[in-house]
Amino acid sequence: MYILYIASVFISSVPFIVGIVTYRYLSKDMKIVLVYIFTAFLVEVLNAVLSYLSIPNIIVFHVYTLLEFSLLAYVFLQWQPESRVRTIIKWSIPSFFSIWLIDKLLIHSLYEFDSFVVTVESVLLVTIAMYELYDLNKDINYSIFRNPKFWVTAAVLLYFAGNLIVFSLGSFILSEKAIASIAWILFHASLNAIAYLLFVVAFVCQYRLQKYGWR
Repeated sequence: MYILYIASVFISSVPFIVGIVTYRYLSKDMKIVLVYIFTAFLVEVLNAVLSYLSIPNIIVFHVYTLLEFSLLAYVFLQWQPESRVRTIIKWSIPSFFSIWLIDKLLIHSLYEFDSFVVTVESVLLVTIAMYELYDLNKDINYSIFRNPKFWVTAAVLLYFAGNLIVFSLGSFILSEKAIASIAWILFHASLNAIAYLLFVVAFVCQYRLQKYGWR
């Protein structure tokens, strides 16, 4: 398991390094994406350290879930031109925080895997990402594949849609036989790696867009 954490640290470092290298070419919204990637990288490092020390990391997972949703929702908020949709996304952040807080105080412990909150997070982000993808398809002035917003949206959609069922069954799977738990972890790690790759493509697209004006 420790090897998997080390691999996660390495994989998450790739988009972070690419984001740092292309930082001067990043727009304000893509810099927020970089903050998200940096947060994810720190969490991966912390998970690896805690695993090495045989210390449970579930509290880190709970806190990261809150930060993850807040940062990604804020990114989509910057991209959304419609005031009504912007209002919905804006209010989804404190609403999700309220759900997270109530769940941690009254329903689940900080020391157990919580499939409810991550399922809610996944549903919200998949919905927001699908609407963003719909908006992006309206612009026919240039290829959607040259738009960094598309690759960020694709990363979010792939990761959270792919893990939606897994997250919803997470508590049950982790309580079953070891082989089921390992399969669950490997599937989650694979989607995570693909998402990180898509974030790399997003940073490269932003770099080319700003430097060469690829439209």
